Amino acid sequence: MIIILLSFLALCLYGIKTNRVNSQPLELNQSIALRGICAVEIMIGHVGLMTGSRVLYPNRKAGILFVGIFFMLSGYGVAYGVLNKSGYLKNFLARRIWRLLLPVYSAYVIYEVILIAVCKEAEWTAIFDIHMFCGSINWYVWEQMAFYVVFWVLYKICPDKTNILMVVLSVIFVGSAYVAGVENPCYGSTLCFSLGLLYYKYEERAAQVIKKQFVLFIIICTVTLVLSMATFFILGDRSMLGNPVARNIASVSFGVGVLMLLSKYIVKNRVSYFLGKCSYEIFIVHPFVLTLFTKVEFASWLFYSIASIGVSIGSAVALHFIVVWIMNLVERMFHENHINRTGLSL
Repeated sequence: MIIILLSFLALCLYGIKTNRVNSQPLELNQSIALRGICAVEIMIGHVGLMTGSRVLYPNRKAGILFVGIFFMLSGYGVAYGVLNKSGYLKNFLARRIWRLLLPVYSAYVIYEVILIAVCKEAEWTAIFDIHMFCGSINWYVWEQMAFYVVFWVLYKICPDKTNILMVVLSVIFVGSAYVAGVENPCYGSTLCFSLGLLYYKYEERAAQVIKKQFVLFIIICTVTLVLSMATFFILGDRSMLGNPVARNIASVSFGVGVLMLLSKYIVKNRVSYFLGKCSYEIFIVHPFVLTLFTKVEFASWLFYSIASIGVSIGSAVALHFIVVWIMNLVERMFHENHINRTGLSL
């Protein structure tokens, strides 16, 4: 297990560069690399969950923080797209939901085929069972789709108040989910999407503050993160303060800390950038692989872990290129259909 952790640290630290002031910590290449690091960390955390490894225990608990980074990057990306890309909201929901669901359904079908053909543990009808498919989708996918839908509706109705309304609705969702007894990972980093929206709006101002008070704010973020995590571990699910409040404060403070570090350091390297391009597929595929490999006898948990991570990444890369090919094909078909209907050509 130590080997796995050292490999992950090498991925994070290899090629890291200092930058006196990076006014755009979340520029595209940096964001892609960050997604790759987060996806691998979440996968290692789930390996720790499956194996019960004490060495990987911190990764198991840190996963919700790194999911928060995904939400933050999504919020930032949406805010950037709306204000800088012409026609960004045209077919916004269709494109976003299609991009979320196509990899999930593809991975689900492959998983069920293996269960049917190899493990003899399912029926062919499972592939077309919408209830089983919906139940297999990770909570992150549902929540991310909800963010896109709510943002689109709010921006259409009141674009000037979208950010503050997203914060208000996120807080309401967190409280309601806790009261309703929803599993706690589903609302542990909800506010991070709004963090991304707000950071884009105040990015220039934030850069100036970070430049002047970098050390102070790093200390504040660290202390806040430690205190909120301690509150969660001490109180747990026994109170609203111990779970949704503490977890979201931890996720937001972690996100702010990451933003500050990215203002000083460039984390992009070839490995993290490559994995970042396939980060969503890694996130989607690895739970299926981890589950399938529990049905295989390995000499040790170490071999199980290495095999699971290797196959997850390899499968995710293959799935990513297949999904990109399908999406490009569909876009070309729609484009050609539009030309045929309008008589226009480029």
